Amino acid sequence: MKKALSEAGSLSGWELNDSDDEAELIQSIINELSSRLRPRSLYVAKYPVGIESQVQNLISLSEPAGSDVLMIGLWGPGGIGKTTIAKALYNAIENQFQGCSFLERVIEKSNQSGGLVALQEQLLSEIFSCPEFTVYFVDRGISLIRGKTMSQEGSLVLDDIDDMDQLNALAGKGDWFGKGRIIVTSRDRHLLTSYDKNYVHEVKILEDNEAQDLLVSMPLQTAIK
Repeated sequence: MKKALSEAGSLSGWELNDSDDEAELIQSIINELSSRLRPRSLYVAKYPVGIESQVQNLISLSEPAGSDVLMIGLWGPGGIGKTTIAKALYNAIENQFQGCSFLERVIEKSNQSGGLVALQEQLLSEIFSCPEFTVYFVDRGISLIRGKTMSQEGSLVLDDIDDMDQLNALAGKGDWFGKGRIIVTSRDRHLLTSYDKNYVHEVKILEDNEAQDLLVSMPLQTAIK
């Protein structure tokens, strides 16, 4: 018990100075605890065959970037599994970052009225665990995201993009998320090579042995369909 109390006393925490606002400090503590305690992992797939090996490969290839920002592009035709791999990669690395955001179906949502603004609000709310962010127009959202994430250790997934405006509005030109990973899925390879620091991975169909494992893991009635 004495050892535990001694170790607890040596831990650094939040200091309240005379000039500080106590309510703001308490809210900061709440936000930090909420960020660390809330579940952030995503459901990946019912039969995640062949996913783990691709995720580990992506992690090893991105390690040389260290603490620098890096965009990992997942490229391939529709339905091949880009989103599934992005979710699995997100789950594998999210505990390394203070804030994480997964924005799915970006093409579909950005084509809706106010879609990019809504995506910017979702990004800010998820990264900072704070639901009160309000963005009135895209350029304002760009300023908010850039200003708040420059020194943030964050992980961001942009699922299914097809336009540079979407990338610019949500992730900038590679100078945002100063310490983090930006994972992007797209059918457009050229779009994924627009960053200075990037790694583009072509998602391919399952190998024969993986396809056999998938069939074995699926119920008979599902496999027949």
